[in-house]
Amino acid sequence: MKTTPKNMPGIPGRSGTLPDHTNNHQQIPGAGFFNKTFGINGNNTTLMKKVSNALINQAMVGTYLNTNISYPGLILSNGPLPGPDNPSAVVNYDGSILFSWSDNSGIKTAKPNDKVILVTYFPATNKIIHTLHAATRRSCQALLHVNKMNGFAVETWIGFVSDDERDAADSVYAGRVIL
Repeated sequence: MKTTPKNMPGIPGRSGTLPDHTNNHQQIPGAGFFNKTFGINGNNTTLMKKVSNALINQAMVGTYLNTNISYPGLILSNGPLPGPDNPSAVVNYDGSILFSWSDNSGIKTAKPNDKVILVTYFPATNKIIHTLHAATRRSCQALLHVNKMNGFAVETWIGFVSDDERDAADSVYAGRVIL
């Protein structure tokens, strides 16, 4: 049986390490973040339902009781803008994470001034660090300071929102980095 929102239990024994996506706003970005990255303004019930469905339907793999999170399948932003091409994340000399991508401005609705979304998730600590304004699409790189989390593995994603923050692009998994 494939895991769906209807048959995914909220009981001990379910594997996976992400925090409770619908109730724990201290562990994950809140509605303000998702209003921009999922493009639903004004209706938090619809927004959180869309976010929860994306998290569960795209990222959860396996069958009940043996479900896991597929980090490459996790979508943290969603919309019609073109997403990042050739995303990558590496450790910078100062312990921050250097994200990079190819400038695909001019492809469909991609604009050079689209804002970059950077998201990191530390499975060992359930900590998420994110930013909506690290750089623009045309800059092709941005740093995210992760407060000296040396020794930890971190999952990384890149996405875009339009300059007016009305549209978003599907986020893309940039890989696992060991700090």
